[in-house]
Amino acid sequence: MAIDEFKRYHGFALAELLDNRFLNDDRSAINFPIARLKSSVNYVYVIDDDCALYFKYSRASRSPWQFSFTESHIQEINRLISFEEVRNFFLVLICGFEAIAVLNYDELFQVIDLENSIPQSIRVTTYHNRSLRISGTKAKLNRTLSKTKPFEKVYEDLEAQIE
Repeated sequence: MAIDEFKRYHGFALAELLDNRFLNDDRSAINFPIARLKSSVNYVYVIDDDCALYFKYSRASRSPWQFSFTESHIQEINRLISFEEVRNFFLVLICGFEAIAVLNYDELFQVIDLENSIPQSIRVTTYHNRSLRISGTKAKLNRTLSKTKPFEKVYEDLEAQIE
C-alpha cells in the first residue's frame, strides 16, 4: 500500500512537534492527547481537545514556499476559529522537508484577510539557513520565525492550560 503524500509531510511536522517539545529543557514531558480531524479541504489536528493545528504543505524543496488559500480553505479556517471548543488556532506551514512555520490566529490575520473569501496566498522565505520571513496577500508578518523551535507558541499555549 502506498503512503498518502500528505502523511509524509504531516509526519515530518508531527515528529518536530513531539521531538522538540522540551528541547534544552529539563522539565518532564507533559502528555496531551492529539487527534486528527479530516475536514472537507485539509487536515486538522486537535491537541488536548481545544488547540487546533491546521496543516498545509508545500512540495518545494527550497525557499520560497508558496501556500494557496482558496475560498473553501478560508471558510474552513473561519469555521474552526468560531468553534467554542477550539480555544487556540495555529496554522502549520510545512515547507518541504526543510522548515516549518507556525502562525497563531493574530499572525495569520496580519498576512491574509480572513474576512474576505477571495483566493489568497502566503509565502515563506529563508536565506542561508536563517529565520523564516512570512508575507501574504494582505501584508508581511512584522517579525521573523525561528527555524529551530517552530512549535514554541503551541507549547506555551498547552503549558498555560495546566498552570
